Amino acid sequence: MIEQLRFDDYQQIDSVCDAFESDWTSESALNLKIVSEQCPAHVRRFAFLELLKVDVELRQRQGVNAARIDYLSLFPEYREIIDDVIEPKGLEANATLISSQLSPMSGDHQADRETSADSCFGRFLLQEELGRGAFGTVYRAYDPTLDREVALKLPRFDHHDQERIGRFLAEAQIAAQLQHPHIVAVWERGQVGDQYYISSSYVQGETLKERLAHERPGIRQIVVWIRDLAEALAYAHEQHVIHRDIKPANVIINQQRHPMIMDFGLAKRINHARELTTDGLILGTPAYMSPEQARGNVEEMSTQIDQYSLGMIFYELLTGQPRWQAKTHEILLKLQSDPPPPDINHGERSIPIDLIAVCQKMLQPQSGERYSDCQAVADDLSRWLEGHSVSVRRVSQTERFVKWCHRNRVISSLIVSTALILVVSLAVVSYALLETSEARDQVQDHLNFAQEQEQIAKGERDNALEAAVARRKESARSSLLLAGYHIRAGHFYEAQTLLDGIDEVDRNWVWGMQAARVPEVVCRLQHPEGKEFLNPTLYFNGTGEKIAVSHVIGNQIVTWLFDAKTGLFIEKVAEEYQLVSPSGAGFTKGGRYLVLRLTKKLPVKAVVQLGVYDAQEKRIIALREEVRNFAPSRTNSNEVVLQILETGSGRYRYYLWDFISGKTVDFGTGPYCLPFNFSVNAAGTELALRHKNLMKFQLLTG
Repeated sequence: MIEQLRFDDYQQIDSVCDAFESDWTSESALNLKIVSEQCPAHVRRFAFLELLKVDVELRQRQGVNAARIDYLSLFPEYREIIDDVIEPKGLEANATLISSQLSPMSGDHQADRETSADSCFGRFLLQEELGRGAFGTVYRAYDPTLDREVALKLPRFDHHDQERIGRFLAEAQIAAQLQHPHIVAVWERGQVGDQYYISSSYVQGETLKERLAHERPGIRQIVVWIRDLAEALAYAHEQHVIHRDIKPANVIINQQRHPMIMDFGLAKRINHARELTTDGLILGTPAYMSPEQARGNVEEMSTQIDQYSLGMIFYELLTGQPRWQAKTHEILLKLQSDPPPPDINHGERSIPIDLIAVCQKMLQPQSGERYSDCQAVADDLSRWLEGHSVSVRRVSQTERFVKWCHRNRVISSLIVSTALILVVSLAVVSYALLETSEARDQVQDHLNFAQEQEQIAKGERDNALEAAVARRKESARSSLLLAGYHIRAGHFYEAQTLLDGIDEVDRNWVWGMQAARVPEVVCRLQHPEGKEFLNPTLYFNGTGEKIAVSHVIGNQIVTWLFDAKTGLFIEKVAEEYQLVSPSGAGFTKGGRYLVLRLTKKLPVKAVVQLGVYDAQEKRIIALREEVRNFAPSRTNSNEVVLQILETGSGRYRYYLWDFISGKTVDFGTGPYCLPFNFSVNAAGTELALRHKNLMKFQLLTG
C-alpha cells in the first residue's frame, strides 16, 4: 500500500499498535475496528492495516490459525486491506479465527471472492485476474476493437473521493504520454458506469520483486537492468514527469528479460498547473524514497528523487537485500537525517569498485551531489559495460592501461608479443656478441621472425578493413535484390525504405534503376458527388487506360469507371442492378471486358448473376446464373473460368466459358478455391488450382 500520511500520523499509528500488541489475546481480532477508531478519521484505514498485520503475525507465532474468510465476515468494509495482507502471506484458506463468535460469510462476499473467467466489462472480455491489492484489481483482458490483449486496471475507491479519482485519472493521462521501450505503455482511460479503468499494454513476466525472491541476477545483468531503467527515467524526466514511487514492485521483467517501469499512480508533472501534492504529505514507499521525499517538502522534490530510488534498487540488487528493514517511522527518521551513502560490501561475491562508486553517487543525501540526471547514470553504466572507466572515480594510469588492454585484446596481444620478441632478440644479440657467429645468425633469425609477425599483423588489419567493406557491399546488394522483389510484389513503401538505407557510396546504376521503378502518384480519383469512397476496391484494366472502383453507397454496391491517366469519372456500370461488384482480377486480358457479380436487389440471398460488361459498348453483353465463383482468364480476353456447386453431390465443377461465342468447356470436379486461386492455360486444356497453401497443377478433362 502506498504511504500517504504525515510523519506524526505514523507515530500515532505505531503507538496504538504497540498498545494492541502488549494486550493481545487470541480474541483481540474482534476489537481491531474499535482500536483503530482511537485514531483520527483520516488515519483509521491505515491504522487498521497495521493492526491487522500485528494480529496476523502474533497468531502465527502462537500457532493460532488465521483465516481470510473470518476477517471478511468481521470487517467487510476493509476487504481490500484484508486481501492485501492475508493473500500474499499464503495463510490457510480453511483456518478458523474465533469460530464460536463468527457468523457465516454473507452471500455477497462469497460471490465476490473471485472474478469468473471470460466475463465482460464494457467492450473488454476479462480473461484472467493478474493481481489484486488495496488499490484495485488488474485483469488480463481482450480488446475486440483493437484486436489485442491488454492489462485492465479497475480501481476500488469511494466515488466521492475526488482526490483518489484525480490521482487515478492523472496516472493514465501522464503515463499515456510516455512511449519508451522500458515503460509499460498506457492505451486509454475510461469509465463504464461508475467504474473507472485504465487499459495498458499486457506484459508477460514478473515484477523485479518477484524475480528477486527466487533468482539472484549476475553483475552484468544487474548493470544492464539499471542502465535501461535509468534511460527510461531520463526520458520521462525529459517529458517533465517524475514517477515518485520507483521500487522493485513497480518494475516488471518481461519474457525477453528486459525491465519496464509501470504504475505511475504517484507520478507528477513538473510545473504542471494541477498539483496533487501539498507540503508535509509523504508520498511513496519509505524503504526506497529519498531524504527530501521523506521530509515531504514539495520545493525540494525534483527528478533527483527518482534517481535516489533507482539507486536503492541498485543497492538491493548488488547486495541481495534492501538497505532499510525497520518500521515506517524509523525509516523516515533515518532518511530525514540525511544518511550518508552505505558501504557496499558482500561476502558472497566481489562487487566491482566502479559499480560501488556509481551506486554511492546515486545515494548521496544531497540532491546536488548526485548525478546531474538519470541519463548521466545510464552513460556511466554503458561505459562500464564497454570496459571503460566510470566518470565518478579517478583511475590511475596503470588501471587505465589495463582497461585499455581488456578492450583491445588483439592490439595489446600484438604489442606484448612484439615487445617480448624484441626483448628475446636483444638478449640473443647480446649473447651472440659474446659467443660465436652462429649466435649472431640465430639473432638475425629472431629479428626476421619479428618482422614477419609485424607483417602478418598488418595483413590481418588490412584484411579486416577489406572484409568490412565487402560486408557493406554485400548488404547493399542484398537490399537491392530485396527491393526488386518488393517492387514486383507491389510493396513500394518497403522497397523505398530498403533503397534509402543503402549507403551513398554504394548507390550505383542498379540502385538508380530500382529507385526509378518505384512509382509516383499518377492521378487522384475524386468522388463525383464530392463525398468519400466507402470501402473502395480498385481494378486496373491492364492497359493503363481505365480503373474500375467498386464501393458502397447506401444499400447499394456500385462500380464506376475512371480515366487512369487523368482521374476523371467516365461512367457508372450497370445502373439497373442493386449490387455490381467485380471479382477476381476484374478486367479480362486487354481490358475491354469487366466481369461482374450482379444482383437486382438486396439482400444477397436474391438471385446472383455473372455479367460481362463491354467497356466500349457500355452495356452488359452476357449473363450467367448459378455460378459460385469466377475469375477472368489471364490468357484470353473473352473467356471466364467458372466454379459451380453441383446440387446433391456437394462437389465443385469447373468450366471455361467463352462469353462471346457461348462455348463452354467442362474440366470436371475439384476442390473449393477462391477466385484468385484458379486459372487456365493459353490453350484452354489445363486448369491450375491453388489449394491449402500448396500449388497443385491438375489436368481435368471434360
